[in-house]
Amino acid sequence: MLARMFRYCKTSICPRHPMFSENSQQVLLDPVALASLLNRLEQSNSSNARLERRAGVGSYLTLTRLDWVEQLEIQLVEPSLSQPSQGRISFLSPLGSALIGLRPGNTASIDCAEGKSRWMITDVSQRRGDS
Repeated sequence: MLARMFRYCKTSICPRHPMFSENSQQVLLDPVALASLLNRLEQSNSSNARLERRAGVGSYLTLTRLDWVEQLEIQLVEPSLSQPSQGRISFLSPLGSALIGLRPGNTASIDCAEGKSRWMITDVSQRRGDS
């Protein structure tokens, strides 16, 4: 509790957290993670992905962090467009790569220094404000 009170960010969701940072080098060096990400990227770009409301690059997502019950709205973007403080998260960040290809109701788990962080997708849209 004290660590949370004295951090720069006053919520459990902080844009400076490493889970929001671009992480391409780690993904590219792990052949299993890279193969999984490429498979999910292909799936998220299929013709049925929009109908299935799958998260892909360019999608707007509403997430709920299950351990703190806080909501976060983000857009998954290419690494060059990533600005975590403005809600634009690289699809190569730990959180972004875990969300690619998932649908509303699915949960992603990310390993971080504090332990596992679990996020549930509550909404996926192709434009801000669509549902």
